[in-house]
Amino acid sequence: QGVGVNDADYAVKPWINGVRAKCPYHRVWEHMLERGYSESYQARKPTYQDVTVCEEWLSFMTFREWMEGEDWEGLALDKDIIVPGNREYRPDRCLFVSQAVNSLLNTRANARGAYPCGVVKNFGKYRAQISIFGKCKNLGCFDTVNEAEQVYKKAKKRYIEEVAMTQTDARIRDGLLRHADLLAA
Repeated sequence: QGVGVNDADYAVKPWINGVRAKCPYHRVWEHMLERGYSESYQARKPTYQDVTVCEEWLSFMTFREWMEGEDWEGLALDKDIIVPGNREYRPDRCLFVSQAVNSLLNTRANARGAYPCGVVKNFGKYRAQISIFGKCKNLGCFDTVNEAEQVYKKAKKRYIEEVAMTQTDARIRDGLLRHADLLAA
């Protein structure tokens, strides 16, 4: 992306038996830089506009050293569970989470439309709905957008708290609980 330095002392994308292999550390690092600095990526996913990567992580080997100390296999790099609203990838604010936890806080702002998260217009009323463990649950129909949104926020808060209490990593648990508290505000 024109900002990172691949300072690896090995080939990060070697050919092995005629197949391109990719270093998993480098793949995560590349995707992080793409989210922070690729104009085409940000055009497709505007929620990543104004996202940056800290100076030290512009070095691949520094990022790799941090990543080696994390439980990362099969997980997604997250920048804003520990600090809600965080816009910078950096070691004290990032961790790896399951895809289920990562999508738990996704508001789908790019695809949501005119209504708040969890609210859809339904025959002149406003329906509150939530996805819980991948299944859509209807929370009721209301006369106003605000009523529907408040019911959704209460349900989402309870759901996030429930998921938080199943986490073995205290950073994830505590971060999710901070997000749940924000819904009550």
